[in-house]
Amino acid sequence: MWTSVARAENYVVIVVPSGDNIDYSTFENRLRFELIAAGYATITATLPAPIDAATLPAIAARFSTNVAVSLSILDGIVYGFVSITDPIAHKNTIRAVPGYPIGEQTPGVFAVRATDVLHGAMLELNYVRSAPQIQRGGEPAKSQRLVTPAPKQAEVTGRAPARASPLKAVPASKSANQRERWGVYLGGTLNGGVRSMPMAPGGEIGFYRQERYWGASAEASVYVPVSAAFSDTRITVGQWMIGGALQLYQPIGRVVTVFESVGSGIYDLQISASSPRQENDRKPSYAVGYSSTGAGLISNLNDRTALALRFRIIAPWREADILVKDEVAARLAFPIVLADLGLRIAF
Repeated sequence: MWTSVARAENYVVIVVPSGDNIDYSTFENRLRFELIAAGYATITATLPAPIDAATLPAIAARFSTNVAVSLSILDGIVYGFVSITDPIAHKNTIRAVPGYPIGEQTPGVFAVRATDVLHGAMLELNYVRSAPQIQRGGEPAKSQRLVTPAPKQAEVTGRAPARASPLKAVPASKSANQRERWGVYLGGTLNGGVRSMPMAPGGEIGFYRQERYWGASAEASVYVPVSAAFSDTRITVGQWMIGGALQLYQPIGRVVTVFESVGSGIYDLQISASSPRQENDRKPSYAVGYSSTGAGLISNLNDRTALALRFRIIAPWREADILVKDEVAARLAFPIVLADLGLRIAF
């Protein structure tokens, strides 16, 4: 660790991406305002998107300063990096500015966060800023806007990584299905719950509310009636389910999120026979409560839609026997295995 006190330059390079069809002017202006209010003059440099955090020390060096702050927008999240170079030890320190979803207050929130990260890094590295340059009238030095080509990775000096920095994974850039939102689920489902009967295909609809790492949903499923012959009797079984569930989400990248779920609801059987008498506890319809657990994954298609695959295990609170001539022909019993595939559409 170096112990000498380093003296940082008076201004900061604001690095803004170009060529990605996003207007950064509001974010850039607010960040400049916060930095000037904190006593810095600023220079703005534009680089082709995406901006690699490892290139920031070289960009700052091009303008004879030790400090650079970048900002980027990806998947509706604004995030950035702060880079400080120790001119004595030639050590580059890069800190991530936490991401924040795009909204009315986002430019101000990001600017404050970036300035706080800059202050914190300077304190941590024992930096002392030189006095701000004062022009006539006592105003801080005006900011400048420059355009520079992206430096090659080899130009990064000190200890900054020569290739893409793992810090790229640090910003809280939530995947599209990790936003706080309401949505609807439409899909198909396959039910193998009634033993001795064919698997039943069906359709499912649900409504969900998703927070950052958890969510809740209400859903209903209706299955195509399936039939099977037992002795001289053909039994037809229709099924439907309605219930709710809680989910826990864990992103494993910008596109894919895995999740677990638990839930409960009502499971109903509609039973009919073509000949002789059959009974199911003397009821043509049998409804029972259930508990469920499951897991699956979500893959983003775009900012509003995602493909969801889920497997569930249903535990009915009571078992049910379907009788033909007082003999068990089929049974509703644990475990009931369901497979669901569908689309999540965010409002």
